Amino acid sequence: MCGQNIIPSWLGWYLHAGHLTAIVAVPVLVFNVFPDMFSLLGRMVICMVHTIMLLKLWSYVQVNHWCRDAREARRRNIRGRSLSFRNLGSEKVLAGE
Repeated sequence: MCGQNIIPSWLGWYLHAGHLTAIVAVPVLVFNVFPDMFSLLGRMVICMVHTIMLLKLWSYVQVNHWCRDAREARRRNIRGRSLSFRNLGSEKVLAGE
C-alpha cells in the first residue's frame, strides 16, 4: 500500500515498526505466560525463526523505501518539452497572440 501511495509513507513506517515490534515481542510474551510449554531447544528455534522473519521484513521495508525514493527522484527529474527559439515564435502565432 505504501508502494502505490495509498497510505502516506510516515504511516507505513509506523505500521512496519509496530509489526516488527510485535514479531519480536510475541515469543517473549508467550514464553513468560506459559513457562513450561516449550523446552530450551524449542525456545531457541522459535527465537531463531522470529529473528530471521524480523530481518527479512526489515530488508523488505528498506528495499521498498529505496524503490519509492528512486521512483520519486525519476518523477521529479522528468523534464517537459524544450522549446527552441525558433519554435517559441511559432507557438505564439498558433496560440493567437
